[in-house]
Amino acid sequence: MYMIKSAILLLVIPRTTNNKVIPGKLFEYLRTGRPILCIGPTDGDAAEIIKETGAGSVVDYEDVEGCERVILRYYELWKAGRLSPSPNRREVEKYSRRNLTKELARVFDKAKYRL
Repeated sequence: MYMIKSAILLLVIPRTTNNKVIPGKLFEYLRTGRPILCIGPTDGDAAEIIKETGAGSVVDYEDVEGCERVILRYYELWKAGRLSPSPNRREVEKYSRRNLTKELARVFDKAKYRL
C-alpha cells in the first residue's frame, strides 16, 4: 500500500562481489507503476530491466551528482504534477508473476523432453 502511494521508489542493490542479480523487490516495484530510483551496478540485470521498461533511473554507487540530478528531476516533475507511472506497461507486464511462471513452465517442459 505504501509503495503505491509513494512518489518514487528506492531500490538499493547491495555492493557485493556478484551483485548483478535481480532482487525480488524490483518485480514488486514494477507492479506499482511508480518511478524507481535504483542505486547499484549500471550494467546489471536489474538496470537492464529498469531501462527496458522505462520504469525509472539507475545510478552507480559512486555517482553522487547523477543521483542528485535524478532526485531533482523527479522532484520537479512531482511538483509540476507530471510524475507519471512507467510508460511501457507492455514491457512491465512481461515481468509479472503470471508471465514469469508461464516462462518457467515452458523451460520445464523443454527440459522434460530432453531427459
